[in-house]
Amino acid sequence: MPNGLNTSLSDAQPLEYNEDMPDGDLDELAGSDGTPANNQAQNKQTDDIARILRLNPRQIRQLHDEISGEGLGFHEIMERAKDMFNLW
Repeated sequence: MPNGLNTSLSDAQPLEYNEDMPDGDLDELAGSDGTPANNQAQNKQTDDIARILRLNPRQIRQLHDEISGEGLGFHEIMERAKDMFNLW
């Protein structure tokens, strides 16, 4: 694996709800068109969405697989996750 990173979710800790959102407007945080320029930023957006929606490790993996390579922005990922897991 690249850089010796383990991507298995079997050891993932449960996500804990945190009412604190990052400072700033979501569009501002995501970028003007909603799609961050690099993979690390996109992964951060997906992690934030998983935390907000309280997804379990299996759901996080499914979401990642679903959106990988799609170039989606924060709001698009959020809507896809909600649709996938029948949330709200």
